[in-house]
Amino acid sequence: QLAFDADGALIPAESRVIVQAATLETDSDRRDRYVRERTLNASQYPEIAFSPTAIDGLPAPLTEAQGDIDFTIAGDLTIRDQTRPTTWSASADFGGETISGVASVEFTFADFAMDKPSVPIVLSVEDTIRLEIDFTGSLSQPAADADAAQPAATANAADPVAFVNTLGDENAPVTIIEFSDFQ
Repeated sequence: QLAFDADGALIPAESRVIVQAATLETDSDRRDRYVRERTLNASQYPEIAFSPTAIDGLPAPLTEAQGDIDFTIAGDLTIRDQTRPTTWSASADFGGETISGVASVEFTFADFAMDKPSVPIVLSVEDTIRLEIDFTGSLSQPAADADAAQPAATANAADPVAFVNTLGDENAPVTIIEFSDFQ
């Protein structure tokens, strides 16, 4: 999920994207097994985590976003036991209740201390990795009052007090993008 304050600024402490390393796919099952088992070591490091620190290019308030919007997301990407700052290029369609889009970033094997794959049947492997996430999500606004009804779609909004404590203002509106599907 991504959380934003009333001014449209990202709330890093409430924003995080986690992808299970064993779910990453390419166009080859054989390559997928190799990448999962050898490159990512998914059994030891099952999650790839992205902790956003800033978003540039989205309107404020986010609830007024309409149509296709290009933006960037800066933050810390953790693959295996390595964390590095990255900036993702993203595009999303804010059309009604559903937000859908794609975010991508490029880096090298060396950036995350991974060995470049070397197998006899493959002539060469590019050094640049492009990680792309297709996403679908929805906007919700958790109530600032702990007794108010809760939106069903937010993972962390089940406890609105957590958002109030993060913002330090019980009346401050918070907007959440809750991701419901990744590919």
